Amino acid sequence: MDWKDLASTAVYTGMTDENESIWERVDGVDVAFIGAFLTAHLSLEKYITDYLGLRYPSLAWGDAKLTFSQKIALIQHEPAKPPYDEIYLRIK
Repeated sequence: MDWKDLASTAVYTGMTDENESIWERVDGVDVAFIGAFLTAHLSLEKYITDYLGLRYPSLAWGDAKLTFSQKIALIQHEPAKPPYDEIYLRIK
């Protein structure tokens, strides 16, 4: 049996009565896609974090503990020349 056939996860379904589980099993999860998506997300976030730290070194970025969305909002109006000027809009 292929390992992908075994891939499953559970999702939170909310509050139920005492006889039902709050978790629902989801089978057939495409773990390769999820892995690639998360890798891309984390790589992008690392580059944004590094960019902000290099561009504005006097600010305490580690102490701010910004979310991915907050970092994206900070770079939305950064000046960039074509074709890089569209990158900030596309990653939102």
